[in-house]
Amino acid sequence: LGFAQAELDLPKQFYLTIGGSYNFLKYHFERSAPATIVQDRKFSPQFSPRIALLKKINSSLSVYSSVSYGFSPPTFAEVRPSTGNFNNDLSPEYGVSYELGWRGNIAQRLSFDLTAYNFQLHETIVIQRTPDGAEYFINAGSTSQKGVEAKVSWKPILSATDIVSSFRLWSSYSLNNYHFKDYVNDSKDYSGNLLTGVAPNVAVLGMDVVVRKFYINMTGSYVDHIPINDANSDFASEYVLLGSRVGYKSHVKRVPFEIFGGVDNLLDKRYSLGNDLNAIGGRYYNVAPGRNFYFGIRINVL
Repeated sequence: LGFAQAELDLPKQFYLTIGGSYNFLKYHFERSAPATIVQDRKFSPQFSPRIALLKKINSSLSVYSSVSYGFSPPTFAEVRPSTGNFNNDLSPEYGVSYELGWRGNIAQRLSFDLTAYNFQLHETIVIQRTPDGAEYFINAGSTSQKGVEAKVSWKPILSATDIVSSFRLWSSYSLNNYHFKDYVNDSKDYSGNLLTGVAPNVAVLGMDVVVRKFYINMTGSYVDHIPINDANSDFASEYVLLGSRVGYKSHVKRVPFEIFGGVDNLLDKRYSLGNDLNAIGGRYYNVAPGRNFYFGIRINVL
């Protein structure tokens, strides 16, 4: 395993980054009971290059783009899943990613970061399940993963005499246009279906306020319906979650401490968390906690 990167400052405030990694992996699996099993898997060495170019338009605005090649061999948990078998036929994932982004700030109050990407992944590893719920993994041909990620944050300029010492509004949004491109499993063609386990839209909105030694954080999130099998015949419902945390920070004889409390799932929404993808018999859903509260104290004695 090796990695190298070079950064070049070009004329007219262009900045070029060129890098790459060299990866090599080998698995050795040996079991002595109930029967002796020895399995080896050696993956061919792979070089993964990346090139990125940034243009600084002014002190508050820049645009950037990048192209990279990725290689990801299966993890040991994927080649040795809960079925107990050693999957020596699972191939590494590989693909090419293109990114184009725009980031900056306005008057040091409003900051933003917008990125669009196109990731074409081959030999995508997806999870499958046996009738008794055990999991195993297969290669699903190719997938197209296109999307947009946006982040924005706003904070006013406050003076030292203001009661509110810090205030920030922030939001993030992800558009995930993920599909199977070429995927046939057990004579069933899933090409064109939404990629299993990925919500098409995810949005988060938050507020952070500090009033002297007190603080409050509020967060709201929206998760779109999620396809939970490759056939796209079943979906986990969309949901909205609200949460909040309040706290007090101070010190006693130079020992900092914090007292805090909060609530998660304030609206007591019913939703499924950690879905079991491609589960047999429709056993996809897992119980998520309803409205719940927490309290704590933190003391830093170092």
